[in-house]
Amino acid sequence: MKLIISRKELDYRLEKVISSMERNGLDALYIVSRANIAYLTNFFYIPTERPLALTVLKNGERILIVPRLEYEHAEEYAYVDKIVYYMEYPDETHPIYRIRDTLVELGLSNRRIGFDVDGYGHIYGYRGPRLSEVLREAKFIYARDLIEKLRMVKREEEIRLMRESAKWTIYAHRLLQDYIQPGIYEDEVSLAASTEATLAMIRALKGLYIPTTAYPGAHATFRGQIGRHSYYPHSITQHFKIKKGDLLVTGAGANISGYSVELERTLYVGEPDSNIIKFFR
Repeated sequence: MKLIISRKELDYRLEKVISSMERNGLDALYIVSRANIAYLTNFFYIPTERPLALTVLKNGERILIVPRLEYEHAEEYAYVDKIVYYMEYPDETHPIYRIRDTLVELGLSNRRIGFDVDGYGHIYGYRGPRLSEVLREAKFIYARDLIEKLRMVKREEEIRLMRESAKWTIYAHRLLQDYIQPGIYEDEVSLAASTEATLAMIRALKGLYIPTTAYPGAHATFRGQIGRHSYYPHSITQHFKIKKGDLLVTGAGANISGYSVELERTLYVGEPDSNIIKFFR
């Protein structure tokens, strides 16, 4: 059995979104969030400064607007009804106007449009007007929660992917523990454990799941939370050498078709004394 979200499940999600749109009096939903787009289309990509957006009409039609660079990619993987592209960003005509023209062609020039981002996010130097500024006749309503509330409740297929993620997350973390020893860099431990776990995952699951990030696979790391630096939550790798007596805070995960669980533990290098045990408890 493949470890991906089925088209049947995607259609179920679309039906729930349409019902919510009807309750909120929306004629369309304009989506920019990468996670929200993937939730409705199974299309995973690396966001750049080039705008990419999904429009959902109240009749259920899904229109994906992409830069020309991503067109074949979207054709291959996106579960949508239509794909529209603009040439490039930056360009003589800003892509937000091509997006506006597409919405006008869809009959939305004076309709109620829900959105999660008004235009596009400011990433990698992107600059541009809001969509509401170039399509003034339409009524724009902030509706990010419309999809995100659905995402909070996990269904059977999602739980299956999370369980599979948990298997590889635990494996990566066990490898991390096995490789810990005084005198070596945290990076050596993390890279060895993550590489071994990822290669095992690829061999076992190749063709059964969708890699969805730029750095897919299983990972286990310390995030720089080594020794005195373990005090800082959500730290960043510091290239510390592990020493006997260090407290270590770990983090592990494994992405399976867009779903990942998280495993964190507090470890001690060597035999803990009574003081360490007291504070740990």
